Amino acid sequence: MKLMLTGVDLRVLVHEMEESVSRSWITNIYQLPSGIFIFKLRDPKKGTYFLLIEPGKRIHLTQFNREMPPEPPNFCKQLRSHLRDKRINWIKQRHIDRIVEMNIGPDPGYTFVVELFGEGNLILVSPNNKILAALRYRKMRDRDIHPGREFVQMPPAPMDILREGIDHFDEIVSTETKIVVALNKILGLGPVYSRYVLQEVGITKKKIADLSEKELEAIKEECFKLKTRLVEHRYQPIVYLEPDEDIEIEPDQREDEENIELEQEEVIEVKEYDDQWSDDALPFNPERVIKILPWPQGFIEGAELYYPDTLNLAHDVFFSSQEDQSYLIEDAVVLETEADRLKRRLEQQRLHQQSMFEKAETERKKADAIYGSFAEVSELISTIYNARKKKIPWETIEEKLMFAKEKGMKSARIFKELKPKNGTIIVELPFEEEILTVELDFTKQITEIANSMYENAKKMERKAVGANKAIEMTLEKIKEAEATASEMRKDAAKEVTVLRRRKRWYEKWHWTLAPDGTIIIGGLDARTNEQLVKRYLEAEDYFLHADLVGAPFVIIKANGKEPNETTALAAATIGVSYSSAWKSKRVVADAYIVSPDQVSLQAPSGEFLPKGGIMIYGEKRYVRNVPVEIYIGLIIENHWARLVAGTKAVIDSQPCSAYVRLVPGDISRGKIAKHIRGMFSRVGKQEDSRKILALDVSEFSKIVPGSSEIKEFVDLGLKNDTVKSTGHQSSQED
Repeated sequence: MKLMLTGVDLRVLVHEMEESVSRSWITNIYQLPSGIFIFKLRDPKKGTYFLLIEPGKRIHLTQFNREMPPEPPNFCKQLRSHLRDKRINWIKQRHIDRIVEMNIGPDPGYTFVVELFGEGNLILVSPNNKILAALRYRKMRDRDIHPGREFVQMPPAPMDILREGIDHFDEIVSTETKIVVALNKILGLGPVYSRYVLQEVGITKKKIADLSEKELEAIKEECFKLKTRLVEHRYQPIVYLEPDEDIEIEPDQREDEENIELEQEEVIEVKEYDDQWSDDALPFNPERVIKILPWPQGFIEGAELYYPDTLNLAHDVFFSSQEDQSYLIEDAVVLETEADRLKRRLEQQRLHQQSMFEKAETERKKADAIYGSFAEVSELISTIYNARKKKIPWETIEEKLMFAKEKGMKSARIFKELKPKNGTIIVELPFEEEILTVELDFTKQITEIANSMYENAKKMERKAVGANKAIEMTLEKIKEAEATASEMRKDAAKEVTVLRRRKRWYEKWHWTLAPDGTIIIGGLDARTNEQLVKRYLEAEDYFLHADLVGAPFVIIKANGKEPNETTALAAATIGVSYSSAWKSKRVVADAYIVSPDQVSLQAPSGEFLPKGGIMIYGEKRYVRNVPVEIYIGLIIENHWARLVAGTKAVIDSQPCSAYVRLVPGDISRGKIAKHIRGMFSRVGKQEDSRKILALDVSEFSKIVPGSSEIKEFVDLGLKNDTVKSTGHQSSQED
C-alpha cells in the first residue's frame, strides 16, 4: 500500500517520539544515496535511538540497521559540523501541517526544519533566524531558501481544527455548497479526515443544502470529538492487513507454466540478503498492509487487524521494507553481517536461557513458600472461598481481611490484596530472608497450586537445558561464517552474486508506474478485482475499467490529483491489455476513468449483480482507442534484474536496458515468457546474464497477457539494434 503521512499521522508520530528525541544528544548524522537521513541519538539514561527522515515522505524512529556510506555528501557534512555532539532541546509539529521543527544546541539553539510536503526539504536555521544550509535551494514568491537569507516559514492554512477552525463552522458552512469542501477548510486536514467525520456521523449526502440542522449539528459535534482526541492524544495505532492467502494464478497461466521445462544450466542460485528484513522477524508482513492508521477508522471486509505498540513502529516496519537497498549491499558486507547477526542471535539465546532458569527458580521458590506457610494460606483461601460462596461482596471481604491483618490475625497477616476481575488473591509469603509476592486462585486446592508451580519450574528448566543445543549450533555457525568470510570475499570479487530482491507491495498485482511515479494496480481475476476495490480503493484514488466485459479493475493511486493523459494511458493499457480484448485479438479498445464515489459493488435494490460485476454511476472520462499491446522492459541493477510492464512512455521513464513489445498472437504465454527471458539474457555484460536468468520464468509469464506475438525487441545498449519479430520467427527460435 502506498502510504502518505497526513498531518494527523505526523502529530501522533511526533507525540510518540518526543520522550525519546527531546533531550537526546546527536552523536552522528548519515545521508544514504536514496535520500534518507539517519540521526543517531543518545540518551544518557535510555541508550541509543535512530531517527529516520526522508524529506517529502516520512519521519519516524527506526529499529532497523542500515549500511552507512563511508563518505557523507556535502549537505550531510554541513549538518554534522553544526549539529553533531549537540542536544535536541525539543521537537514539535508546526500547527497540524506536515512540518516538524527541532531546536538543537545551547539556547537559543539552531532550528532544524523538516518539510514533508511536496518533494520535501531540510533546512538548517541559525539562532538569529538566518538560513545556514538546505537540502534544496529555491526562490519562491513568498520564500527564498538560500544561505544567508532570513528564514520564512511556509504560509499556513488560514485555520485548522486546532486553530479556531471549528469556531468558524457555521460561517463556512453557510458560504460553501459541498460539505467535504467546507470541512476541508474547517479542519485543515484534507479530504481524508473530512470524509472520516462524515463516516463517523453516518452521513453520505454531499451537498450542504440537503443536510438538516440536526445533521449539521451532529457533524459539528463530531469535529469537536476529533479535536478532543488530538488535543488529549487519545490514539490506538492499528494496521489493516490482507488475509494471509496467496493470490491464485489464472488456470491458463498455470497450465502454461507447468509445460515450461528449464534447462539445468539456466537455474541460478539466488542468495537471500540482509536478514534483518526477514518476514518471520517482523511483527507483521509489510506486503500485506492495506492501511496504517493512528486509531481504528471504519471497517475493511476480510482485513486482519494488528495493534502495534506505536505508530512509529508500524511506519518503520512498512516503509523500511519498501526501501531499495541495492546500492548498499556488497557481497563482503553481507557475509560479515551474517556473522554479526549470528552473534546477536547468540546473545538473545543466552539471555533467553538465563531468563528461563530465573523463572524456574522463582516458580520453585513460590511453591516452597506456599508449603512453608501451608496453614495460613489454607485458612485464608478457605475464608475467601466460603465468603464468596455466601455471595459476600468483594469490598466487604477485603475490608474484613484488612481489619484482621491490623489486629495481627495469623492467616490474615499474609494477605495483600484481592483481584476480583481475575478471581485471585495476592499474598506475601516469607521465604528464607525475603518476602515473595504470590498470586493464588482461591478456588483451587493449595497442593494443586504448588504442584502446578513445581511442574512449571521443571518445564522451564528442561527448555533452558534444551537451549544449549541451539546455542552450540549458533556458535558453530559463527565459526563457519568467520572462517570462510575472507575466502568468500575473494570469490565475490571475481563473480557477481545474485541477491533476492524484496518486491514492492503492488507487485503481486498487474501493475505499472506512470512516468510521473503514480502507482497503477490491476486485479488478476474476479476475486482479486473485488479485493482491490474493497481494500485499496481510497477517496484520493481513481478507478479505471476497460469498456468491455471481462477486464481487470484498475486503481490509479493519484493522491487526489486527476491523472494526466500519460498516466491515464498507462492505466488504460493495463486495463485493456489484461482484458478479454487480448484473447479476442482486438487492435484497440476504450476505457473509462471515474472517481471512487461513483463505484459500487452492490446492485440497485431489486436488481442482480453477477460475481465480478460492478456498478458505475455518473459521468465517465473516456480514454479512447487504447492500443491492445504491452511493453515489457528489463532493468538491470547492481545485484539483480527486474521487469516492468506498461506503455512506451513507462519504459522510457525507467532505466531499462532492453524491452519487447507484445501484441495478441498465437504463441502460448509460457513459450513467449521463456523466449523473452532468453532474449533478455543476451543483453548487457556477461555478468548481467546471471541476474536475468535468476528471474523465474513465472515472473515473465505473469506479465504476459496471454497468447502473444513479439512485434519488437530493442536492446537499448546497442544503437540502431531494433529487431522486429513475427510470431513465426519467435516460434522458430523457441
